Amino acid sequence: MSPLSDAIFGPITGTPQVEFAVLDTLETWVPFMLKVIERREGFPRGTLIAPPGRNSYRGGIDFDSWDGDCLPNIIAVVQPAGDVTRKVGAHAQWFDVGIAVVVITESEDESRILAGHMGTAVIVSLAQHGDLGGIASATVLESAAATLEFPDPDKRRLVRARADFQVYVEGLVDDLAGPKTASPPESPQYPGDPDEPFEDWPARIETNITVTRLD
Repeated sequence: MSPLSDAIFGPITGTPQVEFAVLDTLETWVPFMLKVIERREGFPRGTLIAPPGRNSYRGGIDFDSWDGDCLPNIIAVVQPAGDVTRKVGAHAQWFDVGIAVVVITESEDESRILAGHMGTAVIVSLAQHGDLGGIASATVLESAAATLEFPDPDKRRLVRARADFQVYVEGLVDDLAGPKTASPPESPQYPGDPDEPFEDWPARIETNITVTRLD
């Protein structure tokens, strides 16, 4: 959206935007925090295996959305929580954010230790970067350490670490914003080329103004 459109329509934020902000923050910081933990614990470099790529950071409705082809996985489950609050026209909302790290290694003990350290990296990443790139006003830890569990008790090399947070987002929607016309304007729309960005609404007009100085 352009700044002009932002000013007209106000915030447009929902569960997907919060989920993406959480995953972006984790993708940025978890690999770094794993290196910090390695150095602090005196582990050889590369001992704590980071998620291999963007597909390893996933959203879901539950923690069973992991992908065995790109483990370790980090899964974010984001849902609105509690009552909405309203300040002037803007609506704010708490979100429950559950994070699960799913790992598999050569042994149950190795998986347990790796999952525990990855859970710590997740907690530190969100606790120390709780604005989530600017979308959130606060991120509150429900627990300062991750809980370990077996997602499938018959596969004990597969271990999951879970951590829970609450995230407060002040700007979801502003009912005082938006065009007050009887029907929607033509824009935003895709122009002739669908790969081009949205046009501004209302249309931006450029003009030249000549100023004559009077002495």
